[in-house]
Amino acid sequence: MTKPKIIVKNAVPNDFEFVLKLKKELWPWKIFIKKKEHKKYIQDLKKNVKILIAKEDKKTLGLMILRPKIFGLSLWLQILVVTKQFRKKGVGSTLLKRAFAIAKKESYKVIFLSTRYNRKGAQRFYARHGFKRINCFTVLFCKWVR
Repeated sequence: MTKPKIIVKNAVPNDFEFVLKLKKELWPWKIFIKKKEHKKYIQDLKKNVKILIAKEDKKTLGLMILRPKIFGLSLWLQILVVTKQFRKKGVGSTLLKRAFAIAKKESYKVIFLSTRYNRKGAQRFYARHGFKRINCFTVLFCKWVR
């Protein structure tokens, strides 16, 4: 399979079903109440929360959610997830590059994220993209924006 031509766009209300599907894929043990999640999603779209969708043609490939934190100095990378069949094809890297561009453009100083201790592949992925592990209890990473 060839590398997809990835386009990253801001999410719209109609993307909700895909966002919910990927959240369930990321956290299979968590119970999501659809009505509650939809309300939160619509509220986030109206706030300064960046919800970005990676697409190729009509296919939706991945999701990234960025939240401003600490008086506007940092961004929290809350979610970065790619559909299983498109992993290791540059989708996650493309989404991260967009996060770096947003952080630089909007003058954020650092991007934080956390991942589960057993997600070694995710930890290697973030380290490859310049994130540094800063905590030993939960796996917390950060990257200074330059």
